[in-house]
Amino acid sequence: MLSKEQIEERKLGIGGSDIGTILGLNPYKTPVDLWLEKTGQVEPEDLSDNQRVHFGNVLEDVVATEYANRQGVTVRRRNNTIIHPEHEWMRANLDRVVLGQKKVLECKTADKWTMNNWGPEG
Repeated sequence: MLSKEQIEERKLGIGGSDIGTILGLNPYKTPVDLWLEKTGQVEPEDLSDNQRVHFGNVLEDVVATEYANRQGVTVRRRNNTIIHPEHEWMRANLDRVVLGQKKVLECKTADKWTMNNWGPEG
């Protein structure tokens, strides 16, 4: 779960979670909704009671551990926000980094309903 400070920090720029919304691909939020949130005109929706968000958070360590075991690598949590050195509005919060490699691990889970909406196979 994100802390209150992390939630406030997300208002300062655009991160990976915002891109689908900006491109009009997010069925739950419009680009205008996102703009209103980023400019502080509305508060982001509270997802703390959302079961999918809850289990995604609970299972993140399981996904990371399983990936590391299957790939024979070590992964580490990255707790700070990465901010582009020239464009402060470009931000990233990484789930994990793969040690010794230039790789990032994004930990995702899905249910049978979500999986059917991911698009064509492959």
